[in-house]
Amino acid sequence: MRLEQIKMGAKVSIIMPCYNGAKTLRRAIKGVINQTYRPIEFILVNDGSEDETDQIANEMEEVILNAGIEFIYLKQQNKGLGGAINTGLKYFTGDYLAWIDADDELLPES
Repeated sequence: MRLEQIKMGAKVSIIMPCYNGAKTLRRAIKGVINQTYRPIEFILVNDGSEDETDQIANEMEEVILNAGIEFIYLKQQNKGLGGAINTGLKYFTGDYLAWIDADDELLPES
């Protein structure tokens, strides 16, 4: 679906499952922050990471919120990709849903 097809004002929920994605997580989060469309609900699911994922998520929370983006951060024991996405699906409230990985880099009009 293209941006011009989205009803203006409709909330887009973005679910990002993350397992040991600290090396690319900041860049992926910045891609969400730099989106030209609002409103956005960003759901980050830490799927039992054993790296600095938790620290980075906590570090970036204020930046995300200051960008006017709703932020939900969830931590769970590792359930795999499908389990992490299913967890995020329990919390999303948007009109549209996108799923991106922690190593994805979004362009501003994604």
